[in-house]
Amino acid sequence: FRMALVGGAAMTTISTTTASAAADIDAATNLPEITDRVYFDIALGTNPPQPLGRLELGLFGTFMPRSTQHFVRLCRNYGDKYRSIEPERYDLRHSTAGLVSWVRNVNGSAAADSRIVVNTQDDAGWADDRYAAFGIVLHDGLTNLIRQRIEPVPVQRPQNKPKVDVTIVQSGVLSWP
Repeated sequence: FRMALVGGAAMTTISTTTASAAADIDAATNLPEITDRVYFDIALGTNPPQPLGRLELGLFGTFMPRSTQHFVRLCRNYGDKYRSIEPERYDLRHSTAGLVSWVRNVNGSAAADSRIVVNTQDDAGWADDRYAAFGIVLHDGLTNLIRQRIEPVPVQRPQNKPKVDVTIVQSGVLSWP
């Protein structure tokens, strides 16, 4: 399924790590350290928008410092949502549900555009080396907001575009830890 997020972002699937990333990965969680926390308040429809809930994301600032800094600026509405960035690395494997990644530009360049994807499956190996994971959905956002409230929104085929707008009505930065 797909959902418009920051700058035409998408929600779909994504996920674990290669040997080159192993030194930056927490052995207990098999993920990089979370250094920053941001949120999206999500709504359904436009007249008036119906609040669906808050999606909180933990960002891997030590693992992906430029990507994290750029995304935090976007969430504070300080960043240029149309500016491409070049993620530091593409070596975090997409095998964990809830990972948040930059989408590589459609022209195949290393720079990512301002679209993100959120993994909703446990294994999305097809995204490895294509999407740059820089964060993860926190708390129960994956189950209660994405799977139960956003994924059921009917979509138009074959584009998988929601028939009703699912939008970010507000975003920001939360304190961490």
